[in-house]
Amino acid sequence: MILDYSQNGIRLLFEVTDEGKVLLRQLSAVGARALPPRRMPKDRWLSIVDVHVSGCDRNDHHGAKQTGASSLDSLRYVSHSCTEEAQGTHLVFNLADRRMAVRVHYQLYHGTPTVRSWTEVENLSEESLGLEYVSSFAYAGFDEGEKNPNEKMHVWIPHSTWRREFDWKRKTLDECGLQEINEFALNRISLSNTGSWSCKEYLPMGAVENGESGNVILWQIEANGSWHWELGDISSVLYLKLSGPTEQENHWYVQLDRGECFQSVKVAVSVSDSFEGAVVAMTDYRRCIV
Repeated sequence: MILDYSQNGIRLLFEVTDEGKVLLRQLSAVGARALPPRRMPKDRWLSIVDVHVSGCDRNDHHGAKQTGASSLDSLRYVSHSCTEEAQGTHLVFNLADRRMAVRVHYQLYHGTPTVRSWTEVENLSEESLGLEYVSSFAYAGFDEGEKNPNEKMHVWIPHSTWRREFDWKRKTLDECGLQEINEFALNRISLSNTGSWSCKEYLPMGAVENGESGNVILWQIEANGSWHWELGDISSVLYLKLSGPTEQENHWYVQLDRGECFQSVKVAVSVSDSFEGAVVAMTDYRRCIV
């Protein structure tokens, strides 16, 4: 089943596979150049959510990357809903396995190519459920096109410190230490914050730019405390994951008893054909939510 949501200048293309996987196939500005994917990774890497449960091994040679959670293999599609609300379309995917129910939210807003995303996890089991990582947004495969990512991809890093706030730097993957050598690397490009000073070193933001397709993805993590984002490669494509605090980066952990629910921090993602255009879209979104 293919679900195509194109409105307000943003396109979200989902696929629900015969095996019950929910994949985000495309996130782009409406009218952006449609380029074929460089490679077709396994469906598990295109999942819309990632949940790391304490005591469960990770099926991946991951190093420090937040990849390979057992939830990628166990969670299955149950249903989805699409509701028209005052601010725009609200899309919810309901997934579940024997331990937990997971609801992934996507909220669109009139007048801006921006989507707000967050995740809810509910314990369905009789035993307590320990959570060490819950993605608020996950997307892989945005390095579409024929060129090598090292030639065409740029990352925007928002440095921020006392009296030098909003110091954005545009860097290649190579300059950030990420090179395509084989189908995956153990390193990643990542930013984190621990504690209530959420922007003491970096803004809880970032952007990635595909010079071949022209697509720019800009994000913000809406947390006034700890947060984490990472960009890396897996199965020969690039992935992006946004979240609040994690056990690995921030020594964060939450235990859910039966019936209890956890909601991740909200994040927002804007798309455009330029960095400046994505900033404008994010600014319009901020005005919508205040």
